[in-house]
Amino acid sequence: MHSIFSDIGYCLLPVSQTCSPGERNSVANGDKRQQKSGNLDRLDALYHHWKSLSLNFEKQAENFEKRLKEERDRTDAEMRNAVVTIVESLIALLAI
Repeated sequence: MHSIFSDIGYCLLPVSQTCSPGERNSVANGDKRQQKSGNLDRLDALYHHWKSLSLNFEKQAENFEKRLKEERDRTDAEMRNAVVTIVESLIALLAI
């Protein structure tokens, strides 16, 4: 039989029977083990969630670096093309 009283260490035996301190401690120890097990489960879930977030963050960082390099390469190419156009225009003006 389980009730709120067993959660706080009360004995649920009839008045004619008594609970020994060992029985109350056994109930309390069982509750502590169950609580520790639940805490470990939550800690494990948090760890896996953190690991997933960490991997996701690493992937996003890699994608950002890739896009940054692509943008840098594109900008460099545009600048080279602009310089070539200016030089060609200057050469054409000097040829006149």
